[in-house]
Amino acid sequence: MRIATIDIERGMLACDEALSKVQNEIEILAINKQFKVLKVIHGYGSKGTGGKIKHELLFLLQTLVKKKKIKDFVPNDRFTQQNEKYSNYFKLYPELLVDSDLQNLNPGITVIFL
Repeated sequence: MRIATIDIERGMLACDEALSKVQNEIEILAINKQFKVLKVIHGYGSKGTGGKIKHELLFLLQTLVKKKKIKDFVPNDRFTQQNEKYSNYFKLYPELLVDSDLQNLNPGITVIFL
């Protein structure tokens, strides 16, 4: 299993455009079935408190979980092996352990499980 990545920070997209890009990627990956994990690089906002895109993305992902469009998501700053809920993901997807973006609990990344 490889980890798919989408970088919505780099393009300096408007919030609606960034969320649409993520939703499109989720739909493509759901059809493709080659990837089970999507890493979204969204940045953490210019003030260091979490930007609008991150907040809106997390709200969107909660909705997608309820609609069963995705299995789960984890903001990377909470994604540690010590967290019992998330430690199972490391067992299911050991590639997560060696992903350099995920090793430092970067709050500008969210991991989506498809």
